[in-house]
Amino acid sequence: MSLKQRYQAVGRLFFQAHNHAPSSSREIAQWGLDEGLLKTRPVDPVARLANEISEALSDEKGAGGYRMNLARRAERNGQSTMLWGRVDDQPREFVEAAVQDWRKQIAGECVVVAKTLQHRQEVHPEEEPIQFVFDFSDDVAEELQDPPTFDAPH
Repeated sequence: MSLKQRYQAVGRLFFQAHNHAPSSSREIAQWGLDEGLLKTRPVDPVARLANEISEALSDEKGAGGYRMNLARRAERNGQSTMLWGRVDDQPREFVEAAVQDWRKQIAGECVVVAKTLQHRQEVHPEEEPIQFVFDFSDDVAEELQDPPTFDAPH
């Protein structure tokens, strides 16, 4: 059983034990530790810093709300990795590949939403189906017309 599968199993047990009440991942983790189902693991400090840097780079927005840093998949030394670069400084090919990777992530999430709603309807056929519009054109146009304000980086 992989670590992810173990965490998923602990989540299922937690929800069963707590009447399926919505709960935070921190509550589930603490319960798993208390029940002896989980153990803390040593942390790789470089991997932790790398994850924190990736999150910070992803969150950095320029004036007007654009993402200042982009990541794209690449192979380095036979390993799959994400390469980061500033949108203003990278060649077009890098930006294009990063945006295509980003689009695939968005599309993948939409597929999961569709499958989740389809499953929900199969489990609860007596309920009105939950409607979800996958065409985001109006949402994007509306945000571009009245974009939120962001502080420019110092």
